[in-house]
Amino acid sequence: MKKLLWNFSPIGWDSSLAKMTFVVNNTGMLFRPRRSTDRTQDCGSCNRGSIPREGTKICRKCKDENIVFSKEDFENFWPLTNIEIGKILQKSGERIVCELLSNEGNFVFKIADPSKTEERLKRDIFAFDFLKLKNFQNIPALLKTKDGCGYKKLGNQFVYVMERIDGKTPERTPENWVRLGEITAKLHNISDYPYETLFTVESEMPKFTETAKKLAFADEYIELVESLPDFSNLSTSLIHTDIGPHNAVQKPDGTIVLTDWDDAGVGIIILDLGFPLICHFITHELNFEKEKAEAFYTAYFSKRNLPDIERSLIFSAGLFFALIYVPYGDTEKNWQRIKFAVRNKEFISLVLK
Repeated sequence: MKKLLWNFSPIGWDSSLAKMTFVVNNTGMLFRPRRSTDRTQDCGSCNRGSIPREGTKICRKCKDENIVFSKEDFENFWPLTNIEIGKILQKSGERIVCELLSNEGNFVFKIADPSKTEERLKRDIFAFDFLKLKNFQNIPALLKTKDGCGYKKLGNQFVYVMERIDGKTPERTPENWVRLGEITAKLHNISDYPYETLFTVESEMPKFTETAKKLAFADEYIELVESLPDFSNLSTSLIHTDIGPHNAVQKPDGTIVLTDWDDAGVGIIILDLGFPLICHFITHELNFEKEKAEAFYTAYFSKRNLPDIERSLIFSAGLFFALIYVPYGDTEKNWQRIKFAVRNKEFISLVLK
């Protein structure tokens, strides 16, 4: 699963640089090289390793370790002019989402993790055009390059550009959970998607053993993992795999747009439905937000139905996700939330009827 760390950093302006180069260094900061008043200058990434003022602005060591790109790269390949690089919005390792400002409007660009192959990237971005053709409006528009491609390789990483949605993170109100339930149902009703999701129960199960090794409650953790049912042969559709306010932007008119489509693909429907049950609707203070849960599931089931046997497995799908997320954030609170959910399974499951 993806763990996103927020990192906002202001960007200064150095009008003396004919070509503005931007660097994402190992600390996650994105900036332009600083001006030096002598005949040498510090590296714009590590602020060490003096280099000739007439030469490159980045030392060789940092070039090998960091992402270096310029506004000209974007202007050369995308139909944008007078570009400014904005703040970093999300960062997970070398996977970065950042603002991109231009005369043509505001956008965001995403730098894929270096481990991502070109074929995997094509799968990731396929959803943008496919869903627009299906009249699914709850996804950002992908900005094509000048030659009509959805992405470009800059340096050793793939980059793509999307529209910047004007709005804010949705508040966690029952009304917004109704909207998210309806959007999820609309997504699941779309057919003919050609790719299966690479996020599956089978892909995640082997990781539980490694996670358990780091936990003080390893035996109890593995016991719950082993209690999970067989999820095979259940209904499938196009799923997002990570639906919630954390992966959404709400426009001023109330419309919610989902973001982070990296793992989208055909998969088990109840994974999308199970994810918020424990991870969102049970707080770290061990309160079950019943009204919000009812809003989400009632809205979803008003638009589409599932066999009773599959509804009964939504709690287990939620447990599956909660077990994945145990090591992220406050491990002890995450574990206590799971134990609370298991103790109160019958009550919590009432919202799924």
